[in-house]
Amino acid sequence: MDDERELIDAEIRKLSGELSKWQIGSKEHMAVIEALKELHAIRMNDIRAENERIEKNMTMDLRKEELEFKVFECEQKAKSSRHSDWLGVLKAVVCGAISIFGVFCLDEIKEEQGFIDKDKFSVIRTLFPKG
Repeated sequence: MDDERELIDAEIRKLSGELSKWQIGSKEHMAVIEALKELHAIRMNDIRAENERIEKNMTMDLRKEELEFKVFECEQKAKSSRHSDWLGVLKAVVCGAISIFGVFCLDEIKEEQGFIDKDKFSVIRTLFPKG
C-alpha cells in the first residue's frame, strides 16, 4: 500500500512539473489538471480509507479491552461470592455453636439459681439480639 502511495505521489510531482510546460488553457494543460485532480482524489480516498481502518482497529481494540475487563470483573465477583458463601456457612456454624453453648449456660444458670440473673441474661441478649 505504501508503494502505491509513493507511485501516486511521484506521478503527482511529475505532472505538477509538466504543468508549467503547457500554456494555460490549452488542451494539454487542461488534461494535466484533470489528471492531477484524479490523482489527488485517489490519494484523498486512500487517506480516508486508511483513517477509517485505523479508527475501526482502535474501536475493536477498545471493545476487546472492555470485554476482557468485564470477564475479569465477573471472575472476581464469582470468586468473592464463593468466598462469601463459605464465610456465611462458617458464620452460621459458629453462631449455632455459640447459641447451643449459651443455652447450656442458661440452663446451668436456671438449675443453680432457679432464675436467670439479670446481668447474665443481658450478656446473652446482647450476643443474640432479636431477629
